[in-house]
Amino acid sequence: MKLLAFIIIFILISLLFWGIRLYRFEKLMTFYSDQALFLEDISAMIRDKKPRLIGDIVNSKTVSGLNFYSGPNFYYYITPIVLVAHWDIVLMTKIFMVTWWLVGIGLLLWIRQYFGNFAGLSTYLLYTTFPYYLNYNRFLWNPCILPLIGLFYFTILLKLFKHSTTSKWLLFGLITGVGVGTHYAAALWLLIAFCVWIFGLIKKKWQYLAGLWFLLGTTIGNLPFLIFELRHNFFNLRIMIKFLSTSRSNFNIFDLAIALLPIMFFILGLLIYKLEKFNRFNAWFFVFIMTAVFLISINWKQQSGLGIPRGWDILKQKAVVNLICHSNTPPFEVAATIGGDTLATDLRWLLKRQGCQPMGYDQYPNAQTLYLIAPQSRLPEKENVWEVRSFRPFTIEEKIDLQDGIWLYKLVK
Repeated sequence: MKLLAFIIIFILISLLFWGIRLYRFEKLMTFYSDQALFLEDISAMIRDKKPRLIGDIVNSKTVSGLNFYSGPNFYYYITPIVLVAHWDIVLMTKIFMVTWWLVGIGLLLWIRQYFGNFAGLSTYLLYTTFPYYLNYNRFLWNPCILPLIGLFYFTILLKLFKHSTTSKWLLFGLITGVGVGTHYAAALWLLIAFCVWIFGLIKKKWQYLAGLWFLLGTTIGNLPFLIFELRHNFFNLRIMIKFLSTSRSNFNIFDLAIALLPIMFFILGLLIYKLEKFNRFNAWFFVFIMTAVFLISINWKQQSGLGIPRGWDILKQKAVVNLICHSNTPPFEVAATIGGDTLATDLRWLLKRQGCQPMGYDQYPNAQTLYLIAPQSRLPEKENVWEVRSFRPFTIEEKIDLQDGIWLYKLVK
């Protein structure tokens, strides 16, 4: 394949990559409680000029009323984006999407190096149209950085099999530590590294010291989190072990598999290369069918982003914020019953950025006005969540239809 043809095909696939992801972007991007808490932590870190040793609390993993925390590395990736975008959540999310594009380019170059132009471009095309992580491309979340880090992890892993050196093992450990300090799904990399080390010892490819250099690198890469653990008697490790020992322990397979995404597509590139060697037409046909299946599998009529209540999106959030900020209301509160975040953390963050901040999380009984986002099926008069119950007695002064079965109520004392 000539260089000009390679460049043209690369540009066309890249346009397809961005076209798929920017299609109805503000309708499908996710900004909800997790993202608001991320930004609140980053804001505090910048304001106080104090580095973070832990990341966000993992609310989905609870045991005995306790939760463990992710590592803090994600905050350090996002901070430059925050500053460049001036806290514009839509622009931040679009900039963050570049990390997913870099993964695609990295896969192309990586696979091209081993298997040639056709396998590289084909894998890039299948990665572009792969539907199962498409939603992950449209929101700020710590697992989303793992594929980019994973590219370096698996690249060095393959190089270790060719030639093992101290510097490679140290770098291998450093990248692993950075990944684990980003999201717990990267713990799979620790398991893979251990199995590889044992295999290499059996095959006499390297010495025991290789494992020590790996551990040193891992320690450096995850140093902030390890400092926190040492200061708090290994709190997160104890909670994690306790959680895993319960029958209720569960992990989203897609969240875990995201750490393996680069090697999965590398294996796909190998398969395409083998097919090309056997019969080029079969390889073309395979890529065409897989691309068609992936495109058909995309939910083109999707109504909301991943992890956000159906029908709730940044467009509605901005509309509600503008309405509240221009209402000249006395001390007010916000609440929501459309999902699990009854404190309406997303609206709190957006309101704060607009300079019309609600009262405190515990101030609902003292507020004079409560703005409530509720589904049509949950009437304020019959609502039992504390945020609404503690505000009683109230009257409904205004009721606004936000479409998609969601209403904005203005409740006043």
